[in-house]
Amino acid sequence: MESQTSLARTVRRLDRAVEDQGLTRAQFLDPSVLAATTALPESVVRQLLAGGRPPDDTVSERVRGRIKALSDASCVATARS
Repeated sequence: MESQTSLARTVRRLDRAVEDQGLTRAQFLDPSVLAATTALPESVVRQLLAGGRPPDDTVSERVRGRIKALSDASCVATARS
């Protein structure tokens, strides 16, 4: 029961933040932006936003994945500059 209460409270806080910034939920929770800012693969972000469970991976796999995500983002940013 606590997790439902906690989830409802979190959703309300998100909705207030979305409203305060004059955005829609889709804009506020943009998977590509969240992926870039968290250094998580976009597919993982989309899975989590859809209510899925985090991947069952090791710490080493998570670190490698985040380093790759940061590297990919840096390459994209450098190509734009």
